[in-house]
Amino acid sequence: MGGVVVGVVLLLGAACSETVVRRPNVPASPKVGELLHAAGDGANDCGEAVESKPGATCDVHTIGECLAAALHDCRPAHGTRSFFTAESDGVRVDYIVIPDGKGSCTLNVVEDRSADPLAPRAPTTKSCKALGWRPHETLAGCEVPAGDKCG
Repeated sequence: MGGVVVGVVLLLGAACSETVVRRPNVPASPKVGELLHAAGDGANDCGEAVESKPGATCDVHTIGECLAAALHDCRPAHGTRSFFTAESDGVRVDYIVIPDGKGSCTLNVVEDRSADPLAPRAPTTKSCKALGWRPHETLAGCEVPAGDKCG
């Protein structure tokens, strides 16, 4: 019986010593649902980059490449990036490529910072004609997709 108790204590101790990884948990806003509906059921899923603290990798660049290809070929697509601000507030950015039915496409960028008490409560939406790149806030050598030629 003593061996069983020691085994259970060791197992619990090992489980408690694991590193806890915080992941931002910001759900999609109603605006994202509206834009996804406009994109249609056939929208390509470019993926989701969830940047935890610590341990974030540059997965967002692959999502940006997928979105750039969709915008270039004018086909619907969607990708998401979730990350933390320096103050540990969750942020969600959705990128949605929507064809206008006339041969051109728009990149819609919906940024939701509503988990940040100092940020706007409603998500901001930009409608852009191109996709550009900017340096990642914390990962050296990583670039993040950004709307370009936005109106």
